[in-house]
Amino acid sequence: FNNCSTVSFFTYSSMPILLTGEEIEVGKTLKENLENCFNKTKMYDVLRENGYSVQLYVEKMLIANNCPADNLNAIVDNVSTKLSTKAKISKETYKYVLFRYMPHFLKSNFVVSTEEFNEIKSNDKALVYKYSSYYLDDVKFNKTLIEDGIETNDKKKSFKFYQLNGVHAPYTTTPNIEYNPSKEYKDIDEDERRYNECIATINILVNYIDALRKSGVYDNTTIIFMADHGYSNRFYTTLLVKKAGDKHDFETNSAPVSLLEDLAPTIMNIASKSKDYGKDFFDYKEGEYRVRKALDYTYSTRIVTENTYKPVSKITFETTGLASDKDSFYIVDEEYEGQNKEITKEYEFGKTIKVEEIKDSEDINLEGFVLENIANDIKVGWNISKNNFLRIKPKKTNTDVTAEFKIDKILDENQTINFKIDGELIYTTKLKENSLITFKIPKDKWNSKELLEIEIEFPDAYFGLYHATTMSVAQLEYIRFSI
Repeated sequence: FNNCSTVSFFTYSSMPILLTGEEIEVGKTLKENLENCFNKTKMYDVLRENGYSVQLYVEKMLIANNCPADNLNAIVDNVSTKLSTKAKISKETYKYVLFRYMPHFLKSNFVVSTEEFNEIKSNDKALVYKYSSYYLDDVKFNKTLIEDGIETNDKKKSFKFYQLNGVHAPYTTTPNIEYNPSKEYKDIDEDERRYNECIATINILVNYIDALRKSGVYDNTTIIFMADHGYSNRFYTTLLVKKAGDKHDFETNSAPVSLLEDLAPTIMNIASKSKDYGKDFFDYKEGEYRVRKALDYTYSTRIVTENTYKPVSKITFETTGLASDKDSFYIVDEEYEGQNKEITKEYEFGKTIKVEEIKDSEDINLEGFVLENIANDIKVGWNISKNNFLRIKPKKTNTDVTAEFKIDKILDENQTINFKIDGELIYTTKLKENSLITFKIPKDKWNSKELLEIEIEFPDAYFGLYHATTMSVAQLEYIRFSI
């Protein structure tokens, strides 16, 4: 399917959706979202009811306690980690930290890759068991696939979901499916290394098909190869499907399909041999008019664990065009953590509220700005939307109100900021770094509502390279209103 739209822009916001068909929620950790998604999904009930065993080969932190898979009882707690392993991990961790603080000409000596940690882990039985017998090591996956093949049970139907690392930085997988972490290889142009890793990924898929053929189950197996998002166009993704019993030549289908919306119905329809669960990949026609949805989440940490990864915003896009045309996607909804927070106290005139205090304040709320540091190095106070809203419980006054917005940094020159109430422009100016924006709010506007909403608009903001939501223009330091 060469017209398939994405799930979301990054892996850890996509995987719960791929595993369950249920969207994750803003403000919940990865662990909380996984448990919620597994609670809500019907997919595994349908698989069970139709006689399928379930095996999920994914990172352990993507498995909730309520996950219904059959292969998750291999965790062993009574094996001790080797002292040498701890020493090796400490060494790699110090290298990782030193990379940040070393001058540029020394940084190449302190590069640490995922494979180096995986190699340490694979040589320690305790870690292999502790984090389950499956982890993201494409080279080892391929080696095991070739040496051991695929175990099958002819008497029982089986559903298997494999997560591979695929094409991700630092791009050290060669086309012959080996890791090359050497400095010489890393000095090769990144586009070439990324291409090599693409070829390696395709070769792994070819080897998987060969293993299915050797095991004798290829003909009666439905295979879905997919990626949760694209690269330069995050809206556009890979989807290849071979249905059980199909024997025709390879075909390209340009129907408007969606990995976000169609994967779970496709799995359930195939399992039940019905169309009871909605339209699936095979029900859409080439050239058909369809509105498709795609998601982008901004999250609260660069260190991804089940308890730290928490989406703080969600942008919903739609398109009626081609998935390959990223300009055809447009924003239809924005959601931010705490945007519906109840405001219980009247604002006291003259009180200075720093942006980092807004998240816990009782008299003011700010939607569309980062209220905590997030993973793409955007600090507290940066806007992540063009249209932002400040809500405040106003104390009535007989005079106009002076508004003060302290700007710390700006992304670019010639950026405009607009302040609106009820759609009416109250004030506009050009942004400057380390400046104080001051303007008057007429008393009739200030006194007009029990909850005053001021729209803060950045008309010159633009999409980030990867996140749609990192349209950062200005970093706000504090807000103050006085009479």
